[in-house]
Amino acid sequence: MQKHKLFLIISRAAAICLTFAIVVFFLFIYPNQPLAKVFLYHSVTNQEVNDQPDIGVKLFERQLDYLSKHGYETVFLSTVAYKYNVEKKVPANWVVLTFDGGNEDFYTNVYPLLKKYKMKATLFVVTSLIGDAFVTWDQLKEMKASGLVEIGSHSQNHLAATCASLEEIKKDTIGSKAILEEHLGGKVLVYAYPFGAVNAQAEAVAKAAGYTGAVGIAYRLWEFKLNDVYNMHRIYVCEQARFPLMFRFMLSGYYVPTREFALRVLNIKTPRDAADCRPQTITHD
Repeated sequence: MQKHKLFLIISRAAAICLTFAIVVFFLFIYPNQPLAKVFLYHSVTNQEVNDQPDIGVKLFERQLDYLSKHGYETVFLSTVAYKYNVEKKVPANWVVLTFDGGNEDFYTNVYPLLKKYKMKATLFVVTSLIGDAFVTWDQLKEMKASGLVEIGSHSQNHLAATCASLEEIKKDTIGSKAILEEHLGGKVLVYAYPFGAVNAQAEAVAKAAGYTGAVGIAYRLWEFKLNDVYNMHRIYVCEQARFPLMFRFMLSGYYVPTREFALRVLNIKTPRDAADCRPQTITHD
């Protein structure tokens, strides 16, 4: 008799949890998918790591192999911005691989794999760090010429826009674009907000500077709209992506709204690293 009661209690609890999950999914997750699947990477090292924001090169190759075998197409961020502006829709099999900071291992570890798998990536560089234990101008020119790497700006001095004055934001956003265009030739079309810190003022400067698209991170649900090409929400890739189901979840389109729903429920403001405006370093992006 007691076993029967226990079974009923467990069954009812399971039914309540399932009902709650279904309601949450259709109210908060399903209708809030981002306009594109944009992955955010930082450093891809030669060592298998367990600490964010780095991942190991073997894991990264497994991800490229999965994308290659399952019909995904990697495109530049500027391609997504153009496509969405024209058609208000992006193909479901498009994936954007973005890398923040311009770490030297992008050239030594990521670029060779892009060539091997014939895939594309968008690299956001901090202009003040080019050549200082980061990618060099010659490397940037080579990668851009390959047609596999789009070079975007990650600012001039990596200041959080929410902690900076208008003049500082303009210098970071417009100045870095001018420097990149002078050295590399052609237009620099995309921008990554340092730390993912963004507000209306930062977006306005990015638009006025001539960028066609920009990226942030994941925020609390409803804090920023999801269909904004000047603040595309990204999927943060870390060592947790070594689990196949997690990586597939990231590709499903539901990862960002699920994360943003959790941030809203827990009232966690992001980006936390820039929230109090203390001096920060590139490694904590």
